[in-house]
Amino acid sequence: MLQQTDIVQGRSIYRPAKAAEYLGVSIQTVYRYAKMGLLPPPIKIGLRASGWMRSDLDSFISKKEQESRGGDAA
Repeated sequence: MLQQTDIVQGRSIYRPAKAAEYLGVSIQTVYRYAKMGLLPPPIKIGLRASGWMRSDLDSFISKKEQESRGGDAA
């Protein structure tokens, strides 16, 4: 069985519940962010398993931090 954080080629993939916890939002909000293009689509890691790269989540957090502090995120 896959764990909440699976390691693929030395990089962390966060399953939906862990990604939501990491971002401090609900699982539905993580999927909403992906649908809106704020996060990339989840990476398929199995027949019924997907998740987000931690680096993608960190980039999202950095962008939101810049925006909230008045910086230009583009």
